[in-house]
Amino acid sequence: MKTVEIHRAKWARGKLNGDAALLNDDGNMCCLGFACQQLLGLTDDQMRHLGEPHEAINALHGHDDTVFTTFKEERSINQNNDFALEAMRINDSEQMEESLREINLTKLFLDNQLEITFED
Repeated sequence: MKTVEIHRAKWARGKLNGDAALLNDDGNMCCLGFACQQLLGLTDDQMRHLGEPHEAINALHGHDDTVFTTFKEERSINQNNDFALEAMRINDSEQMEESLREINLTKLFLDNQLEITFED
């Protein structure tokens, strides 16, 4: 099982650490930004100012099909799949408590054969 490590100090979520994006102007990432960087090998330059995984994946060549379909709807080059949409909903919620956000993301990632850890 592949693992994604989230660094809380650099994690953009809810209203914490700037706008939620794969990589925002403050140098922080949403949960899927960490996943795209660690699983797909995207660089900061490739992710900067992109809000959703399908935007970054569309620019990749020679991708790993298993990881590719983890984030993007197979039928459309411009649509995130259900996993990515739910991850964005959880990550970006301004009302969700931090502990519940981490629990929900952990379950979502596990349901999609990925492990997620949260580090201080």
